[in-house]
Amino acid sequence: CDGTTHCQISKDDETFCTDLNCPQLCSCFIYAATCMNSSAFPNLSPMTRSVVLDNSIFIESGITNQLTDLSNFLILTLRNANVENIPDFTFKTNSLLLVLNLRRNLIKSITSHSFFNLSPLYYLNLGQNCIAHLEEYRFQFLYSLRYLYLDSVHIQSIQDNSFFSLGSLNYQNLEENLLTKFSKITFVHLSSLELLNLRNNKLKEVHIDSIKSFNSLKFIITNQIAFCCKFSNNLQSVLNCKEINEDNI
Repeated sequence: CDGTTHCQISKDDETFCTDLNCPQLCSCFIYAATCMNSSAFPNLSPMTRSVVLDNSIFIESGITNQLTDLSNFLILTLRNANVENIPDFTFKTNSLLLVLNLRRNLIKSITSHSFFNLSPLYYLNLGQNCIAHLEEYRFQFLYSLRYLYLDSVHIQSIQDNSFFSLGSLNYQNLEENLLTKFSKITFVHLSSLELLNLRNNKLKEVHIDSIKSFNSLKFIITNQIAFCCKFSNNLQSVLNCKEINEDNI
């Protein structure tokens, strides 16, 4: 904030030079706002870069239209906020978003355009929702995604091409679901996957062909030893079937 633009790519080092107008009942630090237990969507400054809206009660169904004016978001956290769905083009003006945490909500489904315009996103947490069936092309715009949490969402089935466009994904958590099988091409698009958490599912049938794209896979977390051994015997890389502390990932 010296009158000269130094960030040649984002060019925002001179844009964000005024104090953030912190909404009532929120706490703010620089351009980050934390608004817990909100009963109404806070009047956030368009300059806000990060916001936490955990335990909010103002969202009765979909994510509200207030996101439209917040195009500078980098981080959005909406845990336990009664979100029931993510309509098409919800984030159409949030193209800078890097981290999206929607854990512990009531989301029953996502559409093929729920995450439209979020190509820079690298972290997505949908854990502890109610997505029973994962349909194809649901993550098709998330080319940069590295971490995907789908644990404890009651998934019973995963359609082919559900993970289309996730060639950059390194970590996938499918723990605590109701999965019984995978098809031959369930994971075919996950060419960069390094860690897959399948613990506490009900897997009975696994095609060997489903793991042929796992050249980069280093770890599978599972409590089904037979399943783990089946993978180990058919991977070129060394596979470690053991517990991993996710806080260290």
